[in-house]
Amino acid sequence: MDPLEKMLAEIRAEVEATKTTSKEIPKEIVVKNQAQLAKKIDSSDALLEELRLETLKEEETQKARQHFEAQQRILLEQQRLELAKKEEQQRQEETLRENKRRELEAQKEREKQAAEVLAKQKALEAEMLRQKQQIEAARLADQANLLREAQEWLAQLKPKSEEGKWFERFASRFPSKLEAAVHYIEAKREVDGIA
Repeated sequence: MDPLEKMLAEIRAEVEATKTTSKEIPKEIVVKNQAQLAKKIDSSDALLEELRLETLKEEETQKARQHFEAQQRILLEQQRLELAKKEEQQRQEETLRENKRRELEAQKEREKQAAEVLAKQKALEAEMLRQKQQIEAARLADQANLLREAQEWLAQLKPKSEEGKWFERFASRFPSKLEAAVHYIEAKREVDGIA
């Protein structure tokens, strides 16, 4: 039992005792007791009012605390959401950076491969040009050898011989005897299997 209830129980007991014994007790004592009783009742009313005010105060404090805690939870949730949003943005930015990095690496790799292909193509073209030049040089050397051989053959040809007479008839179809000699030696090589 709390002190307030205890005090009320005592006051009630005194009031009851006063009622039952008021016939036996002189009027002055009854008045005195009633005055004391009124003081106690006033005192208990004041205590009750004080208790009521404290209860209201505690309720208001509790409501304020609950409101504050609710605001704190809302604030913490907002902060958590903002942090999650920032983390998501950072992940997205990191993903973008990683994608760009990979794209750049892929672009560099493609450029490197293109450069290698171009270098191989240029090397192949250079090799083909070199081979063509070698073939041309060999052809020119062969033509020079053929021309020299034709000149030597003409120098050794005896115009009065059978071969010399035949060659005169053969050479009449060409602009010069040297050109005719070149054609003759080429034909001879083909027949002999030299060409």
